[in-house]
Amino acid sequence: MSNEGKFSGKAAHYDSARPTYAESLIDAIYSECGMSVQSKIADIGSGTGIFTEQLLRRGSTVYGVEPNADMRAASEKRLKDYKSFVSVDGGAAHTGLPESSVDVVTAAQALHWFDVDEFKKECKRILKPNGYVVIVYNQRRNDPVNERIDAANAHYCDLVGASTGKAFVEQKKKKISDLFDGKFTEISKSNPLKMDKNKFLSYLLSRSYAPREGDDSYNPYVDDMTAIFEDCATDGIITIEQDSIAYIGNI
Repeated sequence: MSNEGKFSGKAAHYDSARPTYAESLIDAIYSECGMSVQSKIADIGSGTGIFTEQLLRRGSTVYGVEPNADMRAASEKRLKDYKSFVSVDGGAAHTGLPESSVDVVTAAQALHWFDVDEFKKECKRILKPNGYVVIVYNQRRNDPVNERIDAANAHYCDLVGASTGKAFVEQKKKKISDLFDGKFTEISKSNPLKMDKNKFLSYLLSRSYAPREGDDSYNPYVDDMTAIFEDCATDGIITIEQDSIAYIGNI
């Protein structure tokens, strides 16, 4: 299955349960890059438009570049009332955008799917002179709740290329360093995620590696994740400790 295809059929879970990024991080990104309502942004791998919408709320023009049809359709529905939103059928290596057309390129929770060399080449092509690239992640912290989630994922899921665990963090660090030739600014803000049981399960099932309904491992996976929720929730709410992190630089 292609990288794009791994999210087919998951748009509803993704759109309903994936977290936004800390607003204080968005503030910091706008300040660091000198962004404003006049800024034109290419959000690459924009998915269902979660991060895209946070940029649109600041008044900027945002091109949501997404190769997966299901995810792109969800973003178009979510963002239909934003006049400064442009949906683009494209990917990290071939956005379809004109040369020197955007001030900033962003990618939220997506860089690990990209060929860094091809993405870097495309960023250079579509960015205006002295434009910025901003890589954003919500990264779960190492704590007992997240350790139990990671153990269940390791048992039931194919984690090749997955955005979870220590191996992924190291892979991500290398890709970021390669993208920016080791020269970038890192900004981190706390962004704890609080969810009821239904949202918690949707959050987990939105992952590219999570079992789909009909898979042999689907029901056991849901049962084990439900048990984690029941053990760790307080008053019907579980807290996932995480940070919103931005990596910012010129390329």
